[in-house]
Amino acid sequence: MKAKSHARLASFLIATGVMMLAFLSAGNASPLAAQAPTPTRAPISPALQAQCIGAARAAVNPRTGNVRFIGADSARPVPRAYLATCGSILGLRDQAQELTVAREKTIARGRSVVRFRQTFRGVPVLGGEVIAQLDGANNILAITSEILPGIDIATTPTVSSPLAQLNVLQTIARAYQLNPSDLTTTSPELWIYNPGLLRPGSGATELVWRMEVSPKTLLPIRELVLVNAQRGNITLHFNQIDFAKNRETYTANNGATLPGTLVCNESNPTCTGGDSHAVAAHIYAGDTYDFYLATHNRDSIDNPGVRLDRIPKVGSPPRVWGIRVVRERRSRVIRFTPTRVGNTSERSPI
Repeated sequence: MKAKSHARLASFLIATGVMMLAFLSAGNASPLAAQAPTPTRAPISPALQAQCIGAARAAVNPRTGNVRFIGADSARPVPRAYLATCGSILGLRDQAQELTVAREKTIARGRSVVRFRQTFRGVPVLGGEVIAQLDGANNILAITSEILPGIDIATTPTVSSPLAQLNVLQTIARAYQLNPSDLTTTSPELWIYNPGLLRPGSGATELVWRMEVSPKTLLPIRELVLVNAQRGNITLHFNQIDFAKNRETYTANNGATLPGTLVCNESNPTCTGGDSHAVAAHIYAGDTYDFYLATHNRDSIDNPGVRLDRIPKVGSPPRVWGIRVVRERRSRVIRFTPTRVGNTSERSPI
């Protein structure tokens, strides 16, 4: 009986020792080595290296092992002929089936740029593209490429486009505290999405409904939204407009010290809690921003998105209203002084 107990104890200790060794070995391993991406393709053969790259500068995507840039060596043949021979080093299996021309543009000195979009079974791949810069004779001078390799997903959606559209409207309305009826979307289009093409890292390849959402009234919203076409969840959304109203409204409390006390900013668009002067100043600043955006397509009055500060109740009555235009290195106040015939303006630095 004791022999069996001792045998079991010995087995337990041996197993525990093996587990501890494994744990310690894992703990001593280099974190970078453990996280390093494994290329999905075999190394480029010497024959392809000589034929497709030669002495040109080249860069490889460490995540996929595919070539992502080929610089100038000597002029190479026209894009389609080159890609038919060398497309495999970029991650393409059949360039004729996987690439469509998205745009062509002529630039300086007779050169041109051709942008190819990657597709899979006719469905475009978001972020998948090959860009060829050509000389005047249509020979390749340089190629940049970002290809999603090894796509193998169904391209028939199980979630209908109207259902995806409804989900998008409800989600974006909640995000901006609006009603779905305040928003409109573009017609849903099927795309293929993998996060590795847009940001570092990797993830699952998905079939998605792609839409853009905009407000029916003048608001700085243009959301790109992707909806998983098999499950219906929102895969990605972000606002494509990188500018918006930026207002701060103060009160000088009848004093001369500027800017005074902050009353409200963009977190309180109607300046709730402020007195009538602050409310009016804040709303008028918003109207100013809307005018420049709608009429001149400008982000604020200067276009780079300068912040608009309103400062009512400056000095003793008759009070001066001020607009402070804030810049990175300097600011100024535009003061409007009430008179019997209207307002006169005076600009002074602060």
